[in-house]
Amino acid sequence: MKNKKIINCLLKKDIRPNIKGFRCLYYAIDLVVKNDGILLPRTKVIYPTVAEICKDTSSKVERAIRHAIETSSKSSLTNGEFIALCALEVME
Repeated sequence: MKNKKIINCLLKKDIRPNIKGFRCLYYAIDLVVKNDGILLPRTKVIYPTVAEICKDTSSKVERAIRHAIETSSKSSLTNGEFIALCALEVME
């Protein structure tokens, strides 16, 4: 159920599913939701964990997420703000 909520949240915010950042955001939001909405330190926990799942580096994950957000309707948000916003929507 939460998987569909995360996907719907990303699609509502105009994140295109064909870009790498979509998948990275999905795993980042899922990680925050699984930790009861606690926004973990991005550079120490979220990016390395997502990078391991996606078999990539932390810096590439961070950049993919930033690119996805920049191309969306919420381009003024930072990575952390966007992840927190989506996590809150999913947990409602």
